[in-house]
Amino acid sequence: MAIERAWLAVAELGGVRRLIALDVNVPFKVTNPPASEEELDSLRRVVGLDLPPAYLELLRQSNGAECGPNDEPGDSLRILPVGELKTYNDGYGIQQRLPELLAFASDGGDHAFCFQISPSISSDHWPIFRQPLGALFVGQALFVAANFGDWQAADFRYPIC
Repeated sequence: MAIERAWLAVAELGGVRRLIALDVNVPFKVTNPPASEEELDSLRRVVGLDLPPAYLELLRQSNGAECGPNDEPGDSLRILPVGELKTYNDGYGIQQRLPELLAFASDGGDHAFCFQISPSISSDHWPIFRQPLGALFVGQALFVAANFGDWQAADFRYPIC
């Protein structure tokens, strides 16, 4: 994945003018060894549902990955390794408060990227949302992509604001 472009704008935050990205598109800088089939089977058992095939294929290539143009919170993407998924979701209480969401990635700041899971639709049609990790209220999530495969095909671009 190559950097095509990032749209920037000037925002005034707390009286300080700063450049912010409106759309992030960056290559993975850090990759890991592939997830084993045993790790993927364990993840499926924890989730209790089949997971998107494109997501599983990414984990078969790299068990988690990271990227970011400035390596600062909020401008990056970190796909969680299989072994961190349950702890991450439990630690933030995501499925206790928003049981239809399953976090699988972070922006390096205070947002998670989540599948909107449903046993009634195929996992390759689960949409991706960017959920603030604060109070976790319904309706806060920002739509990112129709599904993991589409998001991957768009080089994991996502809106910042």
